[in-house]
Amino acid sequence: MRPDRAGNYRYRVILLAVIFTALVIHGEEAEESASDAKKGKRPPLERLDEHRYRLGKVELNKKEKTLRFPASLHMREELIEYAVVHQTGKVHESLLITKVRPHTIHLAALLLGAKEAEIIKPKTEDDTDTDTNTNARNGNAKKGGVSRAGQIRDPKARTFTGDSVTVWVEWGEDTKRARLEHWIRNEADEAVMEEQGWIYNSSRFLYGHFMAQREGSIIAIISDPNALINSSRPDRTNDEIWRPNKNAVPPRKTEVSVMIEMQDPGNEE
Repeated sequence: MRPDRAGNYRYRVILLAVIFTALVIHGEEAEESASDAKKGKRPPLERLDEHRYRLGKVELNKKEKTLRFPASLHMREELIEYAVVHQTGKVHESLLITKVRPHTIHLAALLLGAKEAEIIKPKTEDDTDTDTNTNARNGNAKKGGVSRAGQIRDPKARTFTGDSVTVWVEWGEDTKRARLEHWIRNEADEAVMEEQGWIYNSSRFLYGHFMAQREGSIIAIISDPNALINSSRPDRTNDEIWRPNKNAVPPRKTEVSVMIEMQDPGNEE
């Protein structure tokens, strides 16, 4: 077998193995893949060319280390805590919404070399119930501990590790492009969000559930360990300063493409 064909074959085997393993662990089907396969429409994995593949509604590019998925603008003026959520997630707090499941996006990221990231937290009395969400459920959240949905509000209480990513949005017939930060405004600084970057922290498992899938959280502005991607900015715990940049965002319900660019992906073996 020629080296190029051997490499592509090996990649397909690894990809299918990852998909199969994820489906067994999550107990859920990938976006539209099973129903489509039964109807004979298309397999879970579709090769587009030498470097590009489609997984459900996510397109990934091995060479460029990017993945893309469709979304739409949801909010233009209100306070926001998320940049992107699934349509079943916290849509009342998100700039963009998508029909693509976090599970599918995460599989695509893993296939590009993203690593499951460890979430580091200090060992304090207030933080003992972080992973069980007990404080949040009982209304006993304390400073330095957890609030609703187990989200940490104290910037010292949680540090996310993972791969650095740049997030872009594309829209319009002439394919305008902007960094996601340009669509978000910091009201305290009266300026757009700094281009400081995002961390692909991979969400987490809790009570046997993949939490990004369960809560629909994809890109969080305010620290959320259940989201796939978190902000690395020091003001990531202030939920009263972030709004859409209405001077830059298109009209509500505008269809867009979200592109995640892996800046420091794990090495492919």
